[in-house]
Order: sequence, then structure tokens, then C-alpha cells
Amino acid sequence: MGDFDAQADLVSVDHPEVVEDYRFAHGTYERAGTEQVSTEDLREVLLRYRSLFGELLLADGDQEGVTTQRRTDESEVANERP
Repeated sequence: MGDFDAQADLVSVDHPEVVEDYRFAHGTYERAGTEQVSTEDLREVLLRYRSLFGELLLADGDQEGVTTQRRTDESEVANERP
């Protein structure tokens, strides 16, 4: 599947809580082709992809665990920022 919008639409059907992470990461990837992105931008992308992959890898019956983990990860990131 080469069409990002089609992929994002498919992700949003079953995983609407992480599709924004997918869109953000893809946007940063596109920006990297035309301008320099910071290390912080790349770190943020990795965190967002991690939440997306975690969500996609879980069985349907265990969705609550990812949401809880994602909130914990986001809290840790917020606490790390100066």
C-alpha cells in the first residue's frame, strides 16, 4: 500500500486513538526529505510509532493495556522535557 491516506484511514477504523500518532510520524518523515528535523522531533516520532505498534500488536481483548501504557509513556515524556 503506497497511499498513506488510505493506510491512515484503515488504521483509524480499529485504532482511532493512535491514528494521530501515525499521521504525526508520517508528517515528520515527509519534512525530513525537504528540511532538517531535530533530534527531539525524531525522538517524538519513535515514541509515537512505539504507541502505534504496541496498539496494533495487542490482541483485541487487551486494548486497555495499551491505552494505559501510552498514558504512562506520555507522562514520562512530559516529565523529561525541560
